[in-house]
Amino acid sequence: MSAIPLAEAVEKARRAIDEARWSEAKAIVEAVRSAAPEAATTQLLWGRILLEEDAEAAERVLLRAIEIDPEDAEAWALLAEARRRRGERETARTLLQVAWECAPWQREYAERLAAWYREDGQDGQLWLSRAALAALYVSQGWWTRAGEECRTLLEEGGERWDLRQRLCLALWWLGARDEAAAQAEGMLAERPEAVGALIVAALAARERGDEATARQHCELLWALDPLGEAVTRYVPEERWEERAWLGVAEPVLVEERWTVPSVGETALLWELPTDEELAAARPPDAELEEALAFEIGLAAEEAATGAVGAAEAESEPVEAGVLEQWELPSEEEIEAARPPAEVERGWTSMLEELVSSGIEPLAIEGLESAEEAPAGAAPPGAEVVAETVLPGMTAEAATPEAVAGNEEAVAEAGEMATEAAEAAATSVERTAVEEPVVSVSAAAAEESQTRDRGEELITSAEGEFERLLATGAVEEAVRLAQRVVHRGGEEAEALIPHLERLVAEGGRGARQAAMAVGAFYRRRGETGRASRYYELALRLRSE
Repeated sequence: MSAIPLAEAVEKARRAIDEARWSEAKAIVEAVRSAAPEAATTQLLWGRILLEEDAEAAERVLLRAIEIDPEDAEAWALLAEARRRRGERETARTLLQVAWECAPWQREYAERLAAWYREDGQDGQLWLSRAALAALYVSQGWWTRAGEECRTLLEEGGERWDLRQRLCLALWWLGARDEAAAQAEGMLAERPEAVGALIVAALAARERGDEATARQHCELLWALDPLGEAVTRYVPEERWEERAWLGVAEPVLVEERWTVPSVGETALLWELPTDEELAAARPPDAELEEALAFEIGLAAEEAATGAVGAAEAESEPVEAGVLEQWELPSEEEIEAARPPAEVERGWTSMLEELVSSGIEPLAIEGLESAEEAPAGAAPPGAEVVAETVLPGMTAEAATPEAVAGNEEAVAEAGEMATEAAEAAATSVERTAVEEPVVSVSAAAAEESQTRDRGEELITSAEGEFERLLATGAVEEAVRLAQRVVHRGGEEAEALIPHLERLVAEGGRGARQAAMAVGAFYRRRGETGRASRYYELALRLRSE
């Protein structure tokens, strides 16, 4: 039986539920429950299936999902549906409002809530509550405002676990680590499986060096959130280091049990016969001996016939028709298949395409005359190469004696020109040349020199950073700096002043640069400077 990742199995189950394929969905969710029985996603899927069969049983499962994640809007909405089916319409509206306050950007919850009010004869308009505003502030990274709204609501009264978890996470990302850790420990004392409090408690234990406690919190978090959905939802995207550390250690696999056919009438096809059935189906001994004798005689006859046929085939000559199939081409056919005269040395298919498109190929001057020149004569391409290597020289100055006397000019020309001259001289002496080197264009030499100068400038991450800024690729430069800061070392030290200047100037890339500088100072233990840059990043994000 094959196994697939948990995420793929969950996606198959959700698709089957959305398409109302309940029998298949139930089989998939049963397999998911065997692989991840404690996961909040498992409780949510099982609750959706039970809602079609038994609303009371579905309510118990959905309450378990809310205990794991008090801010799961889908769980609150399904619980409201279960209460409404049981006739508790007012309670259903209250629960659906909580779902909307956990995710006010989900328009479907607001529309459904307004429809329920109209069905119950209550007209009105839906306004954002303080709890909904706190959720919006969290989604925008405005931790101070989110914490103020949650704290005010909790002080006014009412036990809202979703608000307590929202306040705990807002305090942690705001930088009030001690207060956030105290809030998390208080939540875990009453609800030890709240994933938001587990995230804060694990990060707090890691920060104070308690690796055993941090590992314990992470293992429980992995069991409750094996897909990492809570980590993705409650850890900001720019906090990539915390996300990676909280990630699931090993992926969970689910056996594809739903692909195995059910045991029914088709199972009879795979039943083995009994000994009595085998004995009844066995032929009599006389018929069996006769059949065996016939088979043995037939095999011997075929073997003898095959041996005689092979001997006759060896003795018979090969027919003329067979030779005709392997007849060699005539000299006329060979001449007709020979390429045209112009397709000779130095001519390629690329040049042929250029000619057909109306572009004249490069003329190879002096190639034939060079083959007939005496051995001591200079190759015709040497003068062209010398003129290209040393611009401004006369024909007399391009002689070997003049070049030998002007060593400084030759040194300034560089190794590239020397290699080009040697290649041009060598290509003329060969008898079969594929692509003869005629000259080195001034544009190619200038391009090579420009490339060499660029390679000399980009010798470090700092140089690459400055080059990207000069070209206007600010985001790419900041991403390079983030990787260097994450790696650490002297290159990170050198990039920090440039990043601080980028933050002070504002504009594109300033927020990401502030986050990188904050991470750098936090690793060095300078929490004050790190907090200042984190606040700058949040301010830039809000602006």
